[in-house]
Amino acid sequence: MMVLPKLLNTVYSIAKRNLPFSAVEDEIELQIKNGLDMAVRLHSRKSAVKIVAHIAKTKVFAKIIQQNLKICVIIDEASTISNKAVLVIFVKVEDSEFSLTIFVDLVQLEGQDAEPIYTTLLNSLNNVGFDNEYLTNNLTAFCCDGASAMHGKVSGVSSRIKQGFPDIIIWHCLNHRLQLVLDYSIKNIKQVNHFETFIDEMYKIFHQSNKNQMELFKISEKLGIEILKLGRVLEPKWAACSLRSTVAVWRAYQALFDYFSSKEKFTGMAKRFAKRYFLEDLALMIDILKEISLLSNALQ
Repeated sequence: MMVLPKLLNTVYSIAKRNLPFSAVEDEIELQIKNGLDMAVRLHSRKSAVKIVAHIAKTKVFAKIIQQNLKICVIIDEASTISNKAVLVIFVKVEDSEFSLTIFVDLVQLEGQDAEPIYTTLLNSLNNVGFDNEYLTNNLTAFCCDGASAMHGKVSGVSSRIKQGFPDIIIWHCLNHRLQLVLDYSIKNIKQVNHFETFIDEMYKIFHQSNKNQMELFKISEKLGIEILKLGRVLEPKWAACSLRSTVAVWRAYQALFDYFSSKEKFTGMAKRFAKRYFLEDLALMIDILKEISLLSNALQ
């Protein structure tokens, strides 16, 4: 039993430092080398996840319920690498000093319409201690994106929640609204459209070919340039993701230009890179995306 507190403290330290749970095995191995008795069980990543879930339920959520704090539920739908639909659930907690956003659950969905999303949401909230009585008294708001399954006025998740909790405030996520405005603007500005198409074409060249990636990496090593991950820009990415992608192109500009110049089939790409207006567009896009990213972070 004396080993359990050491394991709990180790996992808690990993979670508090926002490290991946896979780091728990290395942390425990280090402590064993330092002479601590860490037993032989509960050393895996899965065990770390269960321990953190237990700490959250018995400490964090129990304290929220004990203090009878008001909460806002924030949800978003996502997909795993294997294209399975999952629901991401957070609660925003209001007290006298802080406004904390706390992760609740990441759970696979049985379906992507309103009913399974609503059922999954309530089950997850109940599992951490927020029963229907507590939600009736303390659930003040619900925030989601503008998808019809989420925000539909007739049969969306928000309308289902409104039926169960009539006093709740339904809020369309401001970050999603900002992204919708950005997407609409892109479609109506021809120059930005062309820029997006060009960067996406470059992304495909390296994303779909390990050989191209390795050749670019060799050129960057000769130039002493660190290649950041090249990605797509703008739709359907968030502004912060697009900013990282454009900054990656800016930093790897010389390596990319040398790579395209060395390949006859990419002479068109090399000519575009050599144009002054491309660098001007790239720099302008970075400045714009920085401002939009700051606004996006402020709205979280």
